[in-house]
Amino acid sequence: MLSLSAMKVVLAGSLLVGGGAIATRVVLTTSGPLANQSSESATATPTPPTPTIAVENEEPPSQVAGVALQTLRYGADVPTNEFALVVYTRSCFACDQESGVLERIYQTAGGDLVRETLLEDVLFPGTIPAVADSAADITARACTQGYCGWAEEPAGNDPIVTTYESDDAGVTWAETASSDVVSWESGNTDVTSASKRMDSPLALADGSVVSISDDRSALEKQDGSAYFRLPSDQVSIAFARRIPGSDAIYLLLSPKGADRWSHQALLRDGAIQWVARADQEDADQPRLYLTEGFKQLIDDSTALAVEEAGADVHPVLVDLESGTVHRFQLDDSSTSSVPVFALQGPVTRVTATGCLKMREQPSDEADPIGCYAQGVLLTERTDEPQTASGWIPVQDWAGRAGWMREEFLAR
Repeated sequence: MLSLSAMKVVLAGSLLVGGGAIATRVVLTTSGPLANQSSESATATPTPPTPTIAVENEEPPSQVAGVALQTLRYGADVPTNEFALVVYTRSCFACDQESGVLERIYQTAGGDLVRETLLEDVLFPGTIPAVADSAADITARACTQGYCGWAEEPAGNDPIVTTYESDDAGVTWAETASSDVVSWESGNTDVTSASKRMDSPLALADGSVVSISDDRSALEKQDGSAYFRLPSDQVSIAFARRIPGSDAIYLLLSPKGADRWSHQALLRDGAIQWVARADQEDADQPRLYLTEGFKQLIDDSTALAVEEAGADVHPVLVDLESGTVHRFQLDDSSTSSVPVFALQGPVTRVTATGCLKMREQPSDEADPIGCYAQGVLLTERTDEPQTASGWIPVQDWAGRAGWMREEFLAR
């Protein structure tokens, strides 16, 4: 494993810019025989034809699968002591600015907001590290040699893309693969094009795989049976992404025959459970960064998402029951940050050299659950009473719970 201080890498990947305004299109057509009149028959001034107005896609359906559209609105900011965040940060997302960093942001028990860099010098546009079902497991692709290319640009100087993996939420990293790359758009499989990402099969937690059907009306299993089918022919599935840590799926829907997104939806247990407009233009209402979808379900009624604000993006929590969007109180509003994952606080940090064991019970004789490197953050479990002196009940990014020696934790 490589330590946080011993290595500096860059990430590679792709981020899709989402959203599209409602484009009500008015088509004028002509009725009557005017178009076929010859000059010989036009002896009198003809009566002007009456235009027929056909309005296309005036408003999206007010409900999907029986679930009414929810109106998003702003609520109070999220207190900084309630969550620790891993975020991908750049100066802006709607500009030709390449470099970015992977950071974590948290508040200490003393009230200080800490912003620490995990990885630096992100060269690819809009790189978002991939997270497995455990938030502790992060995969990042890095351009470690030459120039790996901008969007649709050729690469140069014998570029190499290297894949790194972390199993402790970005504190330590191991190199797992490297390969040549021709260009960002059409190089090897390490650098996936935007169009391919839109239709990528979704692997569910039980090992099954679903994908968007050819007619875009359903998500189909590998045997061709429907995992989910839209009950209406008014909309079709444009985009689907499984939310890490669950079998819930975030969907973008389009009106039939239209090249725009009208709805965003949450599919859980094979049914639509939440729907909101995807083409919100009202400046007073939140606009989510659509193709990043929901990054994480904090609980059954709260999702971690990305707010789009002009050229900037920021992490937010979405209350799925009320439609309230809550911004995180970050220390630097001049940057754009896409959340990778969140850990509910309050948090504590491992200070032991080597690694610190988490045990099933508050005793040195109890079975170990895992061993955690210096710098790893964990949640202090407030639901568990501190029954043993010198031990703290904690939970890691993978959801495993146990006890750790208090003397090796910074609170």
